[in-house]
Formats: sequence, structure tokens, C-alpha cells
Amino acid sequence: MGLSLLRVLSLFLLNTLLSCGLTEYAELTFEPNSTTLYSGEHVDLTCHMREANVSEWYYEFKWNDKPLVPITPSNVLRIPELTPDRNGDYQCIAHHNRSEESKQSNRATLSVSAHRPRATVRASRTSIPVGGSLTLTCSVEESAGWSYDWFTRSPDAEETAIATNPVHNSLSISQGGSYWCRGRRTHSDFFSEKSHVHHIDRTLSNRSFVVLQHNWTQIFSGETISVRCEIQGGGDTHGEYWCKARADWYSSTEWSEAFQLRKASGCGPELVHM
Repeated sequence: MGLSLLRVLSLFLLNTLLSCGLTEYAELTFEPNSTTLYSGEHVDLTCHMREANVSEWYYEFKWNDKPLVPITPSNVLRIPELTPDRNGDYQCIAHHNRSEESKQSNRATLSVSAHRPRATVRASRTSIPVGGSLTLTCSVEESAGWSYDWFTRSPDAEETAIATNPVHNSLSISQGGSYWCRGRRTHSDFFSEKSHVHHIDRTLSNRSFVVLQHNWTQIFSGETISVRCEIQGGGDTHGEYWCKARADWYSSTEWSEAFQLRKASGCGPELVHM
């Protein structure tokens, strides 16, 4: 009985010590909160003490087991202008200022890419339907921690910033045009490369019709005919077999129904079918 009780007490004491120790370990984090960063941007290393008082400790930051800077009372270290030679493992060690107690953090691996990333824009559909809208989505490859800027361009090539979204990476639009986006590190002035330009068309409610220029019921070989595209609701343009009309560079009607010509054999007449 005495031996069993001793074992139980020993296990209880061991578990208590382990539990208390885990809550007091230091923890190293990156901001931006991404393991992949890019040449030219900065990173903040923070040594968290969890339940301990931050001001009671001095901090040592290491990179690949080498000291980065002298021991400092600040638990945050900024590395400006990252370069690919800063790849590797980072760690912090906290030293208590009134005792010999030290706490060692986890090892965090940082990868620095030599190339600035490019944003990508995608559309939920190919064109804006009559009276509707579509959603554009912006993303930056292989990393997190971005907000997004949106731009549009008019037919005369004038660029306009239209939105900055710090939370979501999507934009709802109801007008046709040329759109692109750019990623921006949250709380930073570091930008990704701009995405490609995405051209969006808007479908108008007007309907198109192909009609004969002359009200003939039949034509003969060798004759010339003209067809015309009529737009219900105003406007017109020239068309052949089927047509659609544009109100501007990014707004058009749907395609008309097909206008079919069936050529008669020999020298007989050609029949026109609507």
C-alpha cells in the first residue's frame, strides 16, 4: 500500500510540474503571420511569455543558433528589408531580470522568397447578366496576411483606385469594365505585383434582330442584299447572319437569333428564311 501511494503521489507531482511548466514556456511568433515572406518586406519577431510578466524578463533572439542582437528588454524585434539569406530557424530565450531563470521558445522556420509575389484575380462568371452582378476574387500565392486594393481603367486608359478591403478579398460589381487587384501586407506598405487585367462585359436588356434591308420575299443569284441589325429599345449597327450591339466597350446585347440564307440550286431564286 505504501509503495502504491508513493507512486500515485509521484505521478501527481510530475504531472503538476509539467502542466505548470508548459503554461510558462516562451513562444516565438512572426508578424506578418506567415512562414513565407518576401525580399524587401520586414518581419516582427515577438517573444510571448504567456502568463509571465513581460517586463520582468530580458530577451535574446537567435537565428540558426546565432545571436541576432544583444540581449534586450523588449520582447519584439523587427528585421527590416528581408533578403533570402535570412532563411532559417529563429528562436527566443527569456532571462529573468532578478534570478537565473531562463525560458526557451519554440523554433520557428522562416522562408524568404527573392521574388515579389503576383496577385491573381478571378471572376465568378464570364459576364454580368441583365440586372445582375458578379464577384471578383483576389488572392496572393503561397502566403497569408494580405489586404487587397482594387483598380479599374476607363476606355481612355485612365486608372482609378476603387476599393481597399482589409478583411475580405472579394469585390461585387454590376458595371462592365477592366479590373485588376493588388495585395498589400496588413499594417504595412509592402505590395504584391498587380494582377493581370480582367475584362468584364455587361449584358444589356435590349434585344437584337437581323432583318433584310429590303422587304423582299425572294432574291436571285447575282443580286446583292443587305442585312441590318435592329436593337429593341434604340440604337443600330450592321450585322451578318446574327449580330449583337455594344453601347460601349464593356456593355453589349445578347446575340440575336441566327439569320439563315439557303441558296437555291441552279439559276433559280435564293430563298430567304428568317
